Amino acid sequence: MLLNKYSAFYLLVLVTIGVLHYSLFPVHLEFDVASILAEGCISLVVLFILLNLSQLNLTRGTLNLLRIAFLLLLISLSVDVLDEVYQQPGFVTSLFEDLFQVIGFVVLLFGIRLWIRSNNLQKEKLKLLATTDSMTGALSRRAFSEAVSLEFHKMKRGGMPFAVLLLDLDNFKSINDTYGHSAGDAILKGFVEEVDHSIRKSDVFARWGGEEFILLATNIDDAGLSILAEKLRAVAEGMAVRHQGQLIRFTTSIGGDFSRLEDDGWEDTINRADDLLYKAKAKGRNRVELPLQ
Repeated sequence: MLLNKYSAFYLLVLVTIGVLHYSLFPVHLEFDVASILAEGCISLVVLFILLNLSQLNLTRGTLNLLRIAFLLLLISLSVDVLDEVYQQPGFVTSLFEDLFQVIGFVVLLFGIRLWIRSNNLQKEKLKLLATTDSMTGALSRRAFSEAVSLEFHKMKRGGMPFAVLLLDLDNFKSINDTYGHSAGDAILKGFVEEVDHSIRKSDVFARWGGEEFILLATNIDDAGLSILAEKLRAVAEGMAVRHQGQLIRFTTSIGGDFSRLEDDGWEDTINRADDLLYKAKAKGRNRVELPLQ
């Protein structure tokens, strides 16, 4: 059993209940030993829980609510145990056994609900951290991999092909060297915000690594992919990020391709898009390269 700063208080409550019974109430001539042992064991379990609540990952509000609930239940159970030994008046039984037990369970119910809600919020935060790039707010590489893997398996089961676009900001190292990494971070964040406003709700956009981004597009044909890629290229070209009083302009090169039934995995599509991205770089940057061109 782990002791904490509340242990002395809980002990004082139990001792006070015992002393008051000893001082005020006469003893029964016969004891129900089985009931005393059973109720005493339950009281010890509640006390153990009460002493160890702080070991759980609880918010302060939830922890205090559960402490109140289990303390009320502990008082109720303790009085119930002593009722087997001492002749309690009816009002003591009604107040400290019945009423405290009812209030304790009601508070416990609210505490558990609050705990569940807090856990769900914590899970959402952890999920967000696991699926979102902390710096730009775009989806993470892991989240994108899960999404594209799902689409690949759908295609293999008879679904439609999907498309992938790889975007790489041009001369990004030069921007960092000239204006500083804080300027580069501002550009990445600004670019992600603009792209989020430019793509469809069904598109999955993620940071692939460094200054490289990736987009998964479903239900799209050759012409649609070409329009989308050119739109994203124009987004970068038309941006001007203000940093420390300076306007910084940049461009992006884009390579894209569709998945194929003969692909062994979704990585094959990305590899082809990557080859076309480097082709766009080799042709002078700030351009789109697709297999249909």
